[in-house]
Amino acid sequence: MKPGFFLLLLLLMGETYADNCLKLTGVVHDYATLKPLEATFFLKTPGGRVRVGQSEGGTGRFSLVVNCQATDLLVERTGYRPQHLPLTAGSKMDGATPTGVFIPLVAVNQRATDQAYEQSEQRHYEQQAGTPNGQRSQRGVFVVSDALTETPLLVKACLFSTTGEPKRCFDTNSQGQFEAAFSQRDIVAVEIQKPGYQSYQGNIAVEQLDGQVRRHEIKLVRELTLAVVRLAQTRKGSKCALRGNGMATAVQLMPVPGAEGQFCTYTLLPGSYELALSDATGAVWHRRALVVQAGLNVFSVPERTASGTAVASPSARQEPIKANSVGTRRVYRLPDELPLLYFDQGSYLLDDDDRDMLRQVGAFMKAHPEYKLKLIGHTDPEGDERMNRYLAEFRTKIIANYLFWEGISPDRLSLSGQGSRYPVSPSDSEDNKAKNRRVFLKLERNE
Repeated sequence: MKPGFFLLLLLLMGETYADNCLKLTGVVHDYATLKPLEATFFLKTPGGRVRVGQSEGGTGRFSLVVNCQATDLLVERTGYRPQHLPLTAGSKMDGATPTGVFIPLVAVNQRATDQAYEQSEQRHYEQQAGTPNGQRSQRGVFVVSDALTETPLLVKACLFSTTGEPKRCFDTNSQGQFEAAFSQRDIVAVEIQKPGYQSYQGNIAVEQLDGQVRRHEIKLVRELTLAVVRLAQTRKGSKCALRGNGMATAVQLMPVPGAEGQFCTYTLLPGSYELALSDATGAVWHRRALVVQAGLNVFSVPERTASGTAVASPSARQEPIKANSVGTRRVYRLPDELPLLYFDQGSYLLDDDDRDMLRQVGAFMKAHPEYKLKLIGHTDPEGDERMNRYLAEFRTKIIANYLFWEGISPDRLSLSGQGSRYPVSPSDSEDNKAKNRRVFLKLERNE
């Protein structure tokens, strides 16, 4: 059976799990204590929720493959809030090199009387209704903050009584606080929703009506924002930091165990940052501006020269899109012809040179919205021609998917797979066959 035949057969049968284009490796740990945790991973796909792996209990380490069509990675463990990582924005889909990440889990509040706790912790509980004689109401001060950064949050919170009282809703102030009074014993449900965060559903078992004020700490778990920096060249003592506008100190990224040359942080909010890489002496050898979006963000840094600056990886088969400097603005010039992208027999994977060239294509297209890109896939003549056409088209889809994560709208891309119908070289040797396994890219002005 030819390499890749089984993959394409599954594709023709509608099996989405053949389309694996991202590998993840890393560690799951408790956010507060950094203790490694055993947790279960699920993918959210158009076909439903699918279990894809589990981290080790002693080390928290995991390794898993993500389907291209997956929109979210879900991480769950009893006694912890489920974690949610969007895979739709900022992700650099790469089926060859595993991306190293940390996944933090936040412990739930255990059930206790007169304190807010998650509804997932609710157990059978019988309570006498009514207000005891001679006792007063209970007042609660609710403090809502980000579970990871402890930043106060502006939210709308609603309280639901089991005694038939109407729903009460409150807006938090600049300190993330609101107050509410409870005049009788009750089990009160608390619901909080905020864009970018998991909805909070909790309970309060109101028992002590003694006129006292009780403080309720409610921490919202946001959709994860992971920033991963991958170094093409690893040096002992390398450090990686991100600084944003208004930040007093830079965020230091942590090296990921089992992922050499990769650094990760989960404490950032989406926004613009400056990346700084330094060596063991503290000297900064690379800086760049980057934008972090909600979800998985992966940024690759090329090798260092002898002088310490970063350079792009050389390629024998590709020439970069040229850029001319005008003041501080880069103006990209349209090349006469873009390089072809070549693939191994039966393969659809992009290598580092491919991704480097596509990043330049994406930068050009973002600077020149008047252009669209045509992608035409070709194969060698080996195997069934119907399968070859599917493989050729699938290679263009992988490229289009990568450009999407670079910020290029799908409506600016046109794709077609021609199979082996238009060879550029005879198939009399392996070298000549390899020349036919290509995707042609052509920039065209909008009509």
